[in-house]
Amino acid sequence: MKRGDQMCRLAPPLTVLFTAWLLRCWHLSFYDFRGDEVFGINYVTAPLGQVIGTLAQGEPHPPLFYLLLHTWIPIAGNGAYALRWLSTAGDALGVALLYVLARRLAGPLVGAVAALLLALAPYHVWNAQDARMYTLATASVTAAVYWAWRLLFDRRPSRQAALGYVLTMLLALYTHYYSIYVLVLVNLFAVVVLAAQKGRGLRLWVAAQALVALLYVPWVVYAWQTLTTYHGNAGSPSLGDAARAAVRTFALGWDLPQQFATPLLPVYAAALILGCVALARLRPGRFGLLLLLLWLVLPIGAIWYGSRTRPIFDVRYLIEASPPFYLLLALPAVWWRLRSRLATLAGAVAVAAVALPLLPALWSLYFYPTDGRGHAYTALGDYLAGHATASDIVIINHLDPVVRYYAQRSDVAAPMAIEPAQQDQSPTALNADLSRLTAGKREVWLIPDDIGAWDSRHAVLAWCNRHLQALGQVANGFHVIEFAPWRPNVALHLTFGGVMRLTGAELTPTDPVSGQDWQVVLFWTANAPTPSGETVSVQLLNPAGRLAAQLDAVPQDGRAPTTGWLPGETIPDPHTLHLPATLLAGRYTLAVAVYPSSGGPRLVVPGVGSGLAPIATVSVGT
Repeated sequence: MKRGDQMCRLAPPLTVLFTAWLLRCWHLSFYDFRGDEVFGINYVTAPLGQVIGTLAQGEPHPPLFYLLLHTWIPIAGNGAYALRWLSTAGDALGVALLYVLARRLAGPLVGAVAALLLALAPYHVWNAQDARMYTLATASVTAAVYWAWRLLFDRRPSRQAALGYVLTMLLALYTHYYSIYVLVLVNLFAVVVLAAQKGRGLRLWVAAQALVALLYVPWVVYAWQTLTTYHGNAGSPSLGDAARAAVRTFALGWDLPQQFATPLLPVYAAALILGCVALARLRPGRFGLLLLLLWLVLPIGAIWYGSRTRPIFDVRYLIEASPPFYLLLALPAVWWRLRSRLATLAGAVAVAAVALPLLPALWSLYFYPTDGRGHAYTALGDYLAGHATASDIVIINHLDPVVRYYAQRSDVAAPMAIEPAQQDQSPTALNADLSRLTAGKREVWLIPDDIGAWDSRHAVLAWCNRHLQALGQVANGFHVIEFAPWRPNVALHLTFGGVMRLTGAELTPTDPVSGQDWQVVLFWTANAPTPSGETVSVQLLNPAGRLAAQLDAVPQDGRAPTTGWLPGETIPDPHTLHLPATLLAGRYTLAVAVYPSSGGPRLVVPGVGSGLAPIATVSVGT
């Protein structure tokens, strides 16, 4: 072949590869890290032995990507571009490998079109800009399928093909556990092919599988605890929903609005059928069709089936099943080779129908992401750095490490803590932890678990609303709620009925004014669970001992009934008294009584016969 002809043939795939690289590098470091990305960063910055131990005992991913990242960070740094570059390179490699595989199955034209569809796919661009292992696993799987095809169909199956298959399959298996389904499908495919070929190449194939097992099973044994106890954190959809989600996401990603994406699903379903028809007409098209269908359907079906017992189905995890999707969509391009204008037109229309919607989907990915990408965590870190002081505490109500990561990058002075310390922690333990953390703090900044993934009962938010004074909240790309502890300015030691103690009060202002509202916050501590609900009566008595103002209410206006108090828990109980404008200036007595809400005598206060205990003397002004 002349050099000029060779360059002409290489021009289309090289152009596609260059396009793929540009699309994946653009905006690569534009958006903040996701929580999963920061999880990975935190893992790999630990000592190597700890990384391996953590992966085996809890992290639901194999070690290869983390070991690669562990080695990469000292070389390239820990910036967003550097950390995501590995995924970008992996996906660009996947584009090149899909071209090679598609060319072998259906020719260079189909290879170029398949590579172009993969290059434009928003789903792959998204994953290529995510510092995770999925694109590297997909590239490894594509290479393993290519070498498996070579091993089964080369006229003389070679040790080179066997070695290529073993190495790439091990790369895939050590990068992502779902690669096991690809190992299963190529062996199912091999059974059919070897039977049709009357066992030709069987010995080399079996040897290759044995070597894969020999080099992978030890890791499976080592990580068996994680593999068998991982509970999943995704979903358990119906089979129809799973299929629709896979087609929609493989084709258009996450960011194209549903009202535009859903009507396009029949177009992609029809294109897949046309691709199957086109491949079946090639030689050896039926084997190729079987391989692609197994590759597309078996992993999705197996993961869907596994999600019946635990929530492990997420389209993000199915990326290794996506290459056959783009190859099938590209197969109508084979009609361009027919000597028929109608066939050429039909192939062009089919390819255009699936390629053109990718452009607005890419636009949405880059400029209007709906998958949680943005600058919220940088903004949150900057906000906390500008408002929280070293005398405050930041409580992170979930396990996502991304808040702490960006807070540290912004030099937030306030210490941070994750609460609850354990998922759905007991109320007694949670009260003890939060009481300790917030004691003596100027302000408390809560980053709430809005979706309830870690704190399903939203118990931390409830505790803060119950024990602290809400000052405000910000919800502008991020959500943070500002609280301040109530601060008693009157110390008290009164016991009511032997079950509840009044330990202090906060009077704001200290000396009230007639005609205005006056806030009285009482601080109660439960000695023991109260069997019946109690009502608190706050009374202002004039110098003659007569009632001047009164407010009776269940603590916290009914939000904190005494029947729910924990032994030893301190409950701030705000009451707002409206002082009549007719009050004369003078010295008044503030008194408190407690009685059963269902009726009955006041609770006994030692040393106070009436049960109405005076707690402060104040000067009322006019």
